[in-house]
Amino acid sequence: MEEVFENMPEEEFLGELSEKTTSVTIKEFTPDGVLISYNLQGTQKGQYDATHMETVDALFKPDGTYEFEARGIDQTDDGDHHRIDRSHEQIHRSLVLSGGGAA
Repeated sequence: MEEVFENMPEEEFLGELSEKTTSVTIKEFTPDGVLISYNLQGTQKGQYDATHMETVDALFKPDGTYEFEARGIDQTDDGDHHRIDRSHEQIHRSLVLSGGGAA
């Protein structure tokens, strides 16, 4: 597992995100797992301070792993917007590999 972390690219620290789940919708039960969607709201503090909103679509698989995609937006007091797109796949219960970024 250490090898995985050694090969991960370094990313720039943007700040701390504090968020709470505001709603959860169970969308579908499938042979591949349970599809859910949930919404998060909170604040981003760091290189910029902003109000944060995010929607996550997730597939929780029968083997205990999951995949999800998230779309969000941070809005600063100055009116600037930062778009967030992320996707994750958990391949072990203790290791999450992620990709995506903020623009």
